Amino acid sequence: MTSNDIVVWVNAERSLLYSLKDRGFGLAIDNSIKVEGGSEENHNAFHSQSQFHEYFHKIFYALEHADRILIVGPGSTKMHLIRHALKHNLSIDQKIVGIETAHGSSEAEILGLAKHYFS
Repeated sequence: MTSNDIVVWVNAERSLLYSLKDRGFGLAIDNSIKVEGGSEENHNAFHSQSQFHEYFHKIFYALEHADRILIVGPGSTKMHLIRHALKHNLSIDQKIVGIETAHGSSEAEILGLAKHYFS
């Protein structure tokens, strides 16, 4: 485990980026990214292709210095995120060590997945 191991919990409305502490397995939320202009009534949250593009690029920007990335989340947004990286030839896909379904964003669930991938 390095200090640049990041877990990204992502859904269509927001993402949480967790860094792993060097000593032991603890989590710290580094960043929280939300879809701009999303609607509470619209669970998909994306009203336009540009919102989708901007949301994912904010996430990619926050991950620039990560060595290894684990992407987790409850729905299909995590796969859309990866496809977007591949489509736009972003090197971030080379850092992804795993993709997992995680229904919640509880620290215990995220920590369990992080231990599995980063130990």
